[in-house]
Amino acid sequence: MTENDAGALVYFRPESMPMPKEELTQIDNQLRKVCGADYSKAVAFIDGLEQYHPHAFRHYYISRVSHRPIKF
Repeated sequence: MTENDAGALVYFRPESMPMPKEELTQIDNQLRKVCGADYSKAVAFIDGLEQYHPHAFRHYYISRVSHRPIKF
């Protein structure tokens, strides 16, 4: 939470969020349903992000970022 209550960031250590193979299969099936004909593009995008995923050092997964709406 920020000092002025304008935003929050929630993150998890990788070992706190194990992902069983069954759950990965369910996510993939849902992705296929949602993306339809664009499924291969979505997978290519996700695989592209994996290139930038840190493997050599401990890191955290950002689960949620939120902020107070900005009024102009």
